[in-house]
Amino acid sequence: MYNIFIYGTLKRGYPNHNQYLKKQKYLGRYRTVDCYPLVIANKWFAPVLIDEAGIGKHVIGELYRVNNEKLVELDRLEHTNHVLGYKRIEIEIQNIENGEVVQSFTYTKKRKHVSEISSQYLSEYKDRKYIPLKMRKDLK
Repeated sequence: MYNIFIYGTLKRGYPNHNQYLKKQKYLGRYRTVDCYPLVIANKWFAPVLIDEAGIGKHVIGELYRVNNEKLVELDRLEHTNHVLGYKRIEIEIQNIENGEVVQSFTYTKKRKHVSEISSQYLSEYKDRKYIPLKMRKDLK
């Protein structure tokens, strides 16, 4: 079993949650121990966590416990096998309610692979402009 820290469209109430994480074990709201740049990027308004620890804000999200099969499915969704895709890294996160610090995987991108940033650094993703893959007419 693996911890996975979710900060964007996989969170409860967002477009990708029901398909990918609805049946997974929710462990609570957490925030990153280090600061990271969380931004809204590209023409689909996707949330992106840039792999630059120490820059940005403490990012708030949700922690889930998933099995290996689900982790592989999430890697596929995040295109971890593609040079321009996300990279799964391990970070420290802290439970917002009780302060417990745990290790967790999350998905980040290198800044050079992030296009059309349309926000300042965010502490929590709350944007509702994201265009899900099934609604995109132009995948270029």
